[in-house]
Amino acid sequence: SSWCGKISPPSISIISDSSHSSFGCSIKMEVTMLLEFAMNVVLVWFGLRVVQYGPLSAVAQSTGTPTGAPTAASTPFPSLSPVGFYKETTTPTNEPFAALDDESDIPIISWEPSRGQLSSKLPGDRSWASMSSECSALGGRTFGQGSTFCAVSSEFVQLSSKLPGDSSWQGMSSVCSALGGRTFGQGSAFCAVSSEYVQLSSKLPGDSSWQGMSSVCSSLGGRTFGQGNAFCAVSSEYTQLSSKLPGDSSWQGMSSVCSSLGGRSFGQGSPFCAVSSEYTQLSSKLPGDTSWQGMSS
Repeated sequence: SSWCGKISPPSISIISDSSHSSFGCSIKMEVTMLLEFAMNVVLVWFGLRVVQYGPLSAVAQSTGTPTGAPTAASTPFPSLSPVGFYKETTTPTNEPFAALDDESDIPIISWEPSRGQLSSKLPGDRSWASMSSECSALGGRTFGQGSTFCAVSSEFVQLSSKLPGDSSWQGMSSVCSALGGRTFGQGSAFCAVSSEYVQLSSKLPGDSSWQGMSSVCSSLGGRTFGQGNAFCAVSSEYTQLSSKLPGDSSWQGMSSVCSSLGGRSFGQGSPFCAVSSEYTQLSSKLPGDTSWQGMSS
């Protein structure tokens, strides 16, 4: 061993030798400790760099971009498409619409309450009825001004014989009872029923005329309701497609394409199609649009 002692990183142990000068030993100890301190600073700095850039570099490599500082492609958070459908992606999308499977869709372009939420008020309504008693009977919880809304189990959905803007409608007491549901709202305009049912409609908000659904609804095993049999409660194995939007004065019939999809067209000029719920509808046009882009390609 050396005359001042042994130094074995990372600890320093001193073996004193009283036969030598303590002054020289002290100088050597201070130099050694300074060197070790400098080494630790370098290691800490390098460790911080690894923590800061290590994961981002790995993401960048997987996307074929240079490593180093963060990039948009390395952002690990989901993005929202412009129309409000939640889409799990790490890259932005320019598509006007996005559709996912039935369990992932969160549509916002609709007046209808979503599954799990009931409402005794529609857009434009100046008066409405409280949902306190009905919501409690369904095991839900009311919220909103005047207890307008009800958060309830997703085993329930809402049917409606009234559309936004309607000044008159037909109550749903009879048909709702036949479906095993519970009516609510002013004039019993709404029905909370099992999610085994969905609603089809041959009338859109603002329509002053429409075609009844008695024939097509019967052929689908459903039950009509509303003024002029405008609506149909049918099994949830069906969904509705539409070539007409609220406010449209012209549209293209769906007879041909609906038949090719194995569905059944209905409504004035056949703008609607009842088809298997395996299908969903995308659109490059919104209500009120005067121009839009085709979706053929």
